[in-house]
Amino acid sequence: MRQCFRAAGLPNREIVIWPNQIPRRGFGMKKKAIAAAKGFAVSIGLLFVFFLTADANAQLPDRNLSLADVAHQLKTPENIAHYLWRNFVFENDWRLFGREEYRQSPEEFLSNKRGDCEDFANMAYQLLRLNGFEAFLMNIYGDRFAHTVCIFKMNGQYQAIDGSDLKQVTAKNLNELANKIRPFGKTATVGIPLKTHGENGFFVHFTKSFNIQNSL
Repeated sequence: MRQCFRAAGLPNREIVIWPNQIPRRGFGMKKKAIAAAKGFAVSIGLLFVFFLTADANAQLPDRNLSLADVAHQLKTPENIAHYLWRNFVFENDWRLFGREEYRQSPEEFLSNKRGDCEDFANMAYQLLRLNGFEAFLMNIYGDRFAHTVCIFKMNGQYQAIDGSDLKQVTAKNLNELANKIRPFGKTATVGIPLKTHGENGFFVHFTKSFNIQNSL
């Protein structure tokens, strides 16, 4: 004996199910549970693969890589920011070098894997430049603080790589960018790092300075 019922939305058609095609209730529930478990396992596996893929460009385990080698493997600002976040640790100059101010060269920073905001910004600057981006350093000054980030322009927007922070910052102009990076900043300067032959790795040639107009 066959069973017939009308399909929803199709009043003129019948769906026929033969008895040997109707699973017992317990067996059907068991199959559904197994299918759900398999689907969950597949989802977890795909999620794991996604994170491994996303992190692949950030993990460059060979500590002997040159700056050019690193730049060759990190083609985008997102990859560069993730690489800095994944492989480097913030440490102030006093704890690292026993002095108030010391700017590491990119090669020193690559070897030490530790540094302050200037070192992070200079490394991001060098990697961006090696990949054809026009980049600069921005110093932001406020009450009892100073902070350095790497900035660049892409798709008509100013953007920043802020140390080892993966937060993406975009703005229409430099003032808005400085506001988003440090809302309580008062002044900012923009420049490029230049190599020196002294014991510090670089100094910054500032080409622009401005008072930050706080928009908050």
